[in-house]
Amino acid sequence: MFSTLLPLLLSLPTPSTSSCIPPPFAVQNIVYNSSIVYGSPSFRRFASATLSFDYETPMLRAMPHPCSVTDSGQSSDGAFFAFPRDFSCDKGVDWRWERYETKSIFVNGTFECEGKQYLAQGQAELKLDCKTVDYVNPNWTNVGGETYSSSTTTCKPIDPIMITPTISVVG
Repeated sequence: MFSTLLPLLLSLPTPSTSSCIPPPFAVQNIVYNSSIVYGSPSFRRFASATLSFDYETPMLRAMPHPCSVTDSGQSSDGAFFAFPRDFSCDKGVDWRWERYETKSIFVNGTFECEGKQYLAQGQAELKLDCKTVDYVNPNWTNVGGETYSSSTTTCKPIDPIMITPTISVVG
């Protein structure tokens, strides 16, 4: 996927001394997974969900940039990432995932052009295609630390999406 997007991104105009064109974000390798394991009907042993992706933009020269966030401690897959939160990536790009309201990922970052600081913001809907596998141990006994039940949700990776941001002067 990177071999297809990189030439496209590099051919797009980047901020220069002659113009301040908003650089696009390419968001790809988007993956969501969750897992919940119960040791008994009332004891949750483990609960975790992860959303990860790579992004590329000409405003950050080294590419790609990985982003990942984990939510834990929930009792159902539907409770993970239930409320929008802001997350930071390594290279000055922040993002938010609204899993239920808009089902969108919001990405923003700053760049400099003609001596001014700009904020680039954009969003795209994430159409997750997920499968949940539930398991209940038919031979469970309350001895020996056996797993009583588990629920694992795995989503297919989403094809790359391009986000064309809007820009505003911030300094």
